[in-house]
Amino acid sequence: MKSNLYIDHVLYAWDELEEKTGHQKESEYVNKVCDFYREWKSNDQTITAFTSGSTGKPKAILLSKADMTSSAQATGTFFGFTPKDRHFCPLSVQYIAGKMMCVRSLHWDTVLHLPIPSSNPLEQIHGQYDFAVMTPHQLSMGLNSDFRKNIHKVKTLLLGGSPVSQKLEEAIQSLKTAVYIGYGMTETMSHVALKRLNGAGKSSFFTAVDGVSFSQDDRGCLVIHTDHLSIPSLVTNDVVELKDKFRFQWKGRADFVINSGGIKIFPEQVERKLQRIIPQPFYITKQEHPDLGEQVILIVEGKIIEGLNDKLRLILSKYEMPKSIQYQSTFSYTPTGKIIRK
Repeated sequence: MKSNLYIDHVLYAWDELEEKTGHQKESEYVNKVCDFYREWKSNDQTITAFTSGSTGKPKAILLSKADMTSSAQATGTFFGFTPKDRHFCPLSVQYIAGKMMCVRSLHWDTVLHLPIPSSNPLEQIHGQYDFAVMTPHQLSMGLNSDFRKNIHKVKTLLLGGSPVSQKLEEAIQSLKTAVYIGYGMTETMSHVALKRLNGAGKSSFFTAVDGVSFSQDDRGCLVIHTDHLSIPSLVTNDVVELKDKFRFQWKGRADFVINSGGIKIFPEQVERKLQRIIPQPFYITKQEHPDLGEQVILIVEGKIIEGLNDKLRLILSKYEMPKSIQYQSTFSYTPTGKIIRK
């Protein structure tokens, strides 16, 4: 049997996992990987996945196994995967990013390391890796730890799950590791576009993977067109600036946009400015206003920050300036760590 999978630090062959599913002697995470493999090897043409829940309650959706394989092919073509490459995935196989790393391993015959997911996966890196995936939070935690140097053992790193902060983007500029951020969703079987964040290929635009092109609807939102998936087109709620049919710059979610006196404000862009001066979790949202229609509100988790209004005025325009700052003891989060905006 081919041995091409590490779960934590134990070596398995993929074909062994069908037999091990549900065995009490196996760890909880091994059994989760076994459950995925059993579902993948079944005669069903679809597999169950869950949306992130960042803009609503997570929902179960059925994904085509053929589409997942096509997506794995497109990713491997973009990054130049070859058989026996070593891949590292500290993301849960319960969600689409972890599932797709398994599919890529099976499709490209790579050696996949699945450590138990943690907030600092750099401490679990042993040896060199050609390709790895992480969330921005995981990378940030790792770079601020004693295991920072382990990032240099990764040739190419793909980030996803949430936006990359300005502070983190600055921190990765000195890395030899090629760092990318992906754009996609559960419905598209992971990313349909990628953006290089550092090095010679750094870009401000997302570039489509093979078989994907883009257009916009009348709201200015991105429409995804695919040749390799069973869904020929998908209308998103993401407002973008379209460079051409293969490249775009992301501006923010249409359902989050604040229209204040005819001025459109994208909360995500304001939040990026504030990341350096607000050490606690926070987000920008809106509130009805009798004259302006809507007004900007800042919600902060935890204790009151003294002098925050004065700091905001130094970096925000008059349109972006929050009309009030509200504090909450704790926020609600999705299973993948995104703040649930209310």
